[in-house]
Amino acid sequence: MLKSELLTAILNNYTAATALNDDTRLAVEQFCTYAADWLKQNNVVGMGRAAAGLSLRFGDGRELSLFDLSDIIAPSNQPAVSITGNIGGARPGVVAMTDSSFPITVTSTENL
Repeated sequence: MLKSELLTAILNNYTAATALNDDTRLAVEQFCTYAADWLKQNNVVGMGRAAAGLSLRFGDGRELSLFDLSDIIAPSNQPAVSITGNIGGARPGVVAMTDSSFPITVTSTENL
């Protein structure tokens, strides 16, 4: 049994899609086991959202792409929404984004 539900699901789907023979499945399963151990040893601390997909964040500050969504065309002007209660300000590294932020936390009770 693999140490990762994600890698197990990928292995099972790949096996079903490609009709692997037993020897090849064993080799792919060994790779998945290695990958699960590698992720654990390299101290994955979280996930990040990049412009083109998701990335894994590591304890040493590295961020490696998990997958790339650059082939999907995203709307060019998505509205910004603040989830911290801080209103306004430019978003660094984002082009053509208007700030339409609004707070979702209550900071005062005068309008309640």
